[in-house]
Formats: sequence, structure tokens, C-alpha cells
Amino acid sequence: MRLYYTCTDAVGVPDETAYIFGPNCWKVYLSLLRKGVPVELVPSTVLDTVTTLAGRRAGDDAGARVTLPAIELDDGRLLCDSFRIAEWLEAKFSQAPSVFAAGPSTAAAAPAALAAGRAYAKLIDLGADSSAEWTSWYELAFPPMLARIPAGAVRDYFTSEARLGPGGFARLAEPSAERLAELRSRARANARPFALALRERPGEFLQGPEPGFVDFVVFGRYVMFRNADPELTREVWEDVDPEIGLWVGRMLDFFGRDRLEKHLRPIV
Repeated sequence: MRLYYTCTDAVGVPDETAYIFGPNCWKVYLSLLRKGVPVELVPSTVLDTVTTLAGRRAGDDAGARVTLPAIELDDGRLLCDSFRIAEWLEAKFSQAPSVFAAGPSTAAAAPAALAAGRAYAKLIDLGADSSAEWTSWYELAFPPMLARIPAGAVRDYFTSEARLGPGGFARLAEPSAERLAELRSRARANARPFALALRERPGEFLQGPEPGFVDFVVFGRYVMFRNADPELTREVWEDVDPEIGLWVGRMLDFFGRDRLEKHLRPIV
């Protein structure tokens, strides 16, 4: 299955080594891996959504702008929105492990467990704010992320008012020292509840004994930050509580370090 995901500049970037920046793209990538679906990764940019990919959106909102991540359906149309994709995968591959409940497959899971797991995942997904534009993690990650985008059309669109709104670029690109201190404090505070939840179930994941969509939401936020600023990642994520680093290690081990780490910037 072809997955279009966000990288900073797709020009000349091999798909097997490109860093996956979009947190929502990680939700879908990990969902596909959990389902055991072969994945062809297609690095894309925010500019592609309004140029080469425009007009291919599937579903009731087919006329809306394509967003990333997107998976390509058999008819060439693109299914967008990470949660909608996860639900589509649950129905399409019901004999594979569920992204919402533990067990051998979606079909074998108890309906009550699936409903509870889906509700938990939706709550965390909405709470983490899927748009991400104005969250503390996104604001902190924006300047180093911007520094990694080469000059040109992609950078121009990434920083445009059409994408960020009036005054959005100035607010994100040059935060004051006071604003940066506030954002660091808020980012650490935002990570702490996840550490507390993990501490209550040693050796497990946020979704339960096996990783699920809740883990994919949080891991996507973590990776967005790590790929933008590996050094600051340690301060606002892993140094908050040892449980965060242990959970990251479990995620890498579960899905395969060689498979995931080539899309992650190393933390020195």
C-alpha cells in the first residue's frame, strides 16, 4: 500500500531514508505495520498537497484539499485523515491485529474492548490536537524544522499565510526568550501524564499490553520533535521521566529498530 507522508523536501530524497516529520503520518505508518500491510513510502511535501496530489481526495469530502498522510486506494484516489484511515484499516484487514484492542485480530476482539479502545484513542487523538499548528511541541519544533527546509517553493508555501494564517509565520519563526521558556515548561508538563500512565503498567504500552493507536498518536508527536531538534527532545521528552525513554525503546523494539530508526534523527 502506498503511503504519502510529510518530509521537509522530497526532491531527491530516497524514500527508504527520508525522515518522516508529520506526526499524523507516523500514526498511519505504525497502523499499517501493526496490520502487517506492505508499505510503499512516498515522501511528499506540504506543497504537493495543493499541486501534484490535488483533486485526488476520496470520500464524502472528495472536493476538499488533500492532507498528509494519505494512502492510495485501488482506484488511485487518496484516503486522508489519520483516524479515518485507521478505521478503514480495521475494517479492511479485520483478520490482522487491531489498532484499538489487544488480541490476535480485530475480528476476534470483543466489541466492548474495541469500542473502549477506539474511544480512548479518539480522546487522546483529539487532546493531542491533530492539526498541531499551535501546540507547544509544534511551536518549539517550528524554527529548527524550518531550518531544515531548503529555500524554494516548498519553503515559501510552508511559511505562507495561506498555510499559517495572517501573522502565523512571525509568531512561529521568531519566538521571544520568554515565550521559549514558557513553551519548554508546557511541553514538559504535557509529556508528564503519559509517563505517569506508563508507570502504572510497567513494561506495557499506553494502549495496553500491545501498542495501539494511542501509542501511535504520542509517538508521532515525539518523533516530530526529535526529527526537528534531537537535542531539545531529551529536555522536553525523555528527561521528564525515565518511563518515556523506556517506552520509546519498547516501540522501537516492537516494530523493529532497523525499520524505524532510519526515519529518526539520532539523539546524541
